[in-house]
Formats: sequence, C-alpha cells, structure tokens
Amino acid sequence: MAIFQKKCGKCEWCVQGRDRCKTGAWYVDYYVNGRRKREAALNKDMAEDLLHKRKIQIKENKFFDIQKDCKLTFRQLSQQYLEYCENGNKKSWKRTDAVFVKHLDAHFGDMLVREINPEDIEAYKNQRKEQVRPSKAKSPKVKIKPSTINHELSCLRIIINKAIYEWRDKDNKRLPLFPGPNPASRFKRLKETMRERFLSKGELIRLLEVSSPELRNFILIAVSTGMRKGEIQGILPEHVSLENNYVFLPETKNGEKRYVPTNETVKSILSKPFNFAYNPRKAFKTALTKAKIENLHIHDLRHSFASYLAHLGVDLYTIAVLLGHKTKGGKYSMTARYAHLQQDHLLEAVRKLDMYLSDIIPAVGKARIHENAI
Repeated sequence: MAIFQKKCGKCEWCVQGRDRCKTGAWYVDYYVNGRRKREAALNKDMAEDLLHKRKIQIKENKFFDIQKDCKLTFRQLSQQYLEYCENGNKKSWKRTDAVFVKHLDAHFGDMLVREINPEDIEAYKNQRKEQVRPSKAKSPKVKIKPSTINHELSCLRIIINKAIYEWRDKDNKRLPLFPGPNPASRFKRLKETMRERFLSKGELIRLLEVSSPELRNFILIAVSTGMRKGEIQGILPEHVSLENNYVFLPETKNGEKRYVPTNETVKSILSKPFNFAYNPRKAFKTALTKAKIENLHIHDLRHSFASYLAHLGVDLYTIAVLLGHKTKGGKYSMTARYAHLQQDHLLEAVRKLDMYLSDIIPAVGKARIHENAI
C-alpha cells in the first residue's frame, strides 16, 4: 500500500528535476483480496487520508467496491445538475450548461458513470471536432470551435465532481452519489485561438453614424465602461450614482457585485431617462451591415474598451479590475483585496477615454446634422 504522484513532465518543478511535481495528480495504490486497486486524490493530504481509511476498512473486513454497486447513468446525473442550475445556482444555465448537457447526453447519456473512461472522452472530443454547427442554408458550414468542446468537457467534469464531492446517496447519506474517480478530471484541452477583434476609432465613428439613438448610447456605454451586454441591460436608475461617479452592478457573470466608474460620456447618457432592457443584437447586426464592418460581435465592444485603455498606457491590473475579472488564485490575487481603495485611480483611468474619444461624438453629431439637412 502506498501513495504516489504522477509527474506531468512539463511544469517548472519537473524541469528543475525536483522529486515532486507542481501539478501532477496523486494516487493511492493498494490490494484487496489479491486484486490491485488505484484511486485518485486531489492532493497529497487527501491521498494519505484515503490510504489510511482503506487500510482500516480492509483490516476490519468492511471494504467493499462501492463503484461496482453504482448503477447511476450519466443522463440521471446531468438532469440533476440542470435542476441544480435551475434552482438559482447559475443565472445563464439555459444558454450555456443546458446546451452543453444536450451534446454530452447524446454521447454519454445511457452509459453508467462508472464505465466512462478517458478513452470515451477522447472519442467524444474527436467526434465533436468533425461535426459542424447548425446554420442557415446559405451560410457556409462551420466546424465546432475548440473552445466550445473544452467548455462541454469542463461541464462534464463539473457534473461528475458534484456527484463525488457535494451530492449524497439517497439511501446512505454518508456515501457520495458517485464514489469516483472522475474520468474527466485531467482531460487534455484543445488548443484555442483567442479572439482579438476590436473597433478602430474610424470603425466606431462609422458604426455610431448609422446607429439609432438607443443603440448609439448602448455602444458608447460598452466602449466607455467595458461592461458586458447583460450588465448594461440590467442597469436601473437606482443603480446609478452620478454624484459619486459609478454604476452599481448587484449581480455579475462571476457572481460578485461590482461598482463601475463612469466618465463624463457615460454620465451624460445616464443623466437622461434610459432603458437598456432590450436585446440589441438585431439592431447591432443591421448597423454593422450599413457601416460595412465585418466580423464584429457585441462582446468585442468590451475588447475595444480594454484595447483603448492599453493604448493609453493603463496598466494591466487596472484594466482587469475595470473589466471585473476574477483574480482569485491568479496573478493579482494578493493585490485584489485593495481594489476598493483605488476608486479614484479607476475613475482616472476611464476618464482618459473622454479625451481619447473626444473627436468621435462631434464627428457623429455633424454627420447627423448633414443627414437631416439632406
């Protein structure tokens, strides 16, 4: 009986030739009735605890293979996960997790969870890579993006982890719903191509010129604050504090509330009656066609905000805070706790955009006046 770590061979510690690996998985190895057993653990401490537990169970003749008795299918597990999401645990589950589960069920649905193995996951990955997205008849066929497949397999991993670490067996609350291990715990992610599209100033002027007043305000807020589409749609008058220069977001994508600093451009829009609780997708698509701008999504307005700030010399940490990126466990996890102390610094950063975009509003206004005169 022993515990051991499987090295990845790629991390910093492996390259340095250390005895331990920085990211490698830990395993427990033992024998029961002459048969070898191996179980995975999240870290060394959990592996030692699991080994100690198995030793006692074998010594007292209380060990039995729980996994063999588990008749749970993946479809049963996925439906429980969707119910979990629907009960308020995930806001955007219908657009994300429900779609992921639909594809996962088509492949794994009738399989017992204990029978799913890494080879099955690789087969799913290869199958999805060859499929094309459903689209209009006239549109060219487009293959599934690697990022979509990675999201689906991450969803698979999360679902099984819920059954291992959070959900309990109905007949015996001391046992997990699924004893593990998770076959998707260390799946190899496909290489993703990061999207880097943003609006140039010339494109922004053209887009604003052909936009309706409502869409124009939506676009200006997006490129001046970096807020997501859903965050802008959720702005209410009681969330706006013009005297304190911020918009309060009670709920964001990562589940945290946020105070978004507002420059003069945004304040001039929010000082008048407004209503952003509509879907601008169709109007945005029409405006892009009129402005002859290709390959641009609404979310790219957020990329444009970050790009403009970087061009103005704003540091990456400030941009990350303004975008509302979660920094827990990341490069800035220690400094993130002081973000609430630097509202003046954040406000100064977004006010730089007033100067940077100062030539855009007059240009759009002149175009409107000329258009009306004609």
